[in-house]
Amino acid sequence: MKKLLSVSILSPLFLFFACARFEFAANWVDTYITRQLDHYFDTRSLQSQLLKESLKKDIENVRKLIYPQISSELTLIERDIAKVKIFNGEKIASYDLRLRKIFDQALVIFEPSAQRFVDQLTFSQLESNRLEFDRKTKSLEEEAQPPFEAKTRRFNKIINQFEDWLGELNSEQKKDIQHS
Repeated sequence: MKKLLSVSILSPLFLFFACARFEFAANWVDTYITRQLDHYFDTRSLQSQLLKESLKKDIENVRKLIYPQISSELTLIERDIAKVKIFNGEKIASYDLRLRKIFDQALVIFEPSAQRFVDQLTFSQLESNRLEFDRKTKSLEEEAQPPFEAKTRRFNKIINQFEDWLGELNSEQKKDIQHS
C-alpha cells in the first residue's frame, strides 16, 4: 500500500512539474521530431521543412483543443485526491485511463501529418530506416546484458529523470521507487 501511495503522490506532482515544462517542450517538439526522423530516414530538406510546418499547425491545434482538456482533467483529479484518504489501484487506474484518452485525442491530430510524411518517403529512405532500426535494436539488446547490471542502469536512469523534474530525491524516496 505504501508503494501505491507513493505513486499516487508522485504522479500528480510529476504532472504538475511536467505541465510547467510542457509548454517549453511544445515550442521545440517540431524541431526535435524532424531531427529524429532525419536520423532514421535521411530526409531531404524539403521533406523536413514541409513536415515541420505541418507539425507547427498540429501543435497549435493540440494547444487549442487538448491543453484545456488536460487542465480540466488535472483539476478534477486534484480535487478528487484532496478528498481521498486511502488510494486504491482502481482509482489510480481510472486517472490514468482518463488522461490517456485525452492524450490519444492529441495523437489523432498528428495522423494526417504523419501520413503525408510517410507517403513522401522513397525506397532508399525506407531502407535507411530499416538499417537504423536494426542498429538501434542491436544496441538496446546489448545494453540489456547482463540483466542485473541492466536493471541497475535502468533504475539509475529513472532516478535521474525524476530528479531532473522534481529535484533531488532522498534515500527513502529512491528506495520506494526501486521497490515499486
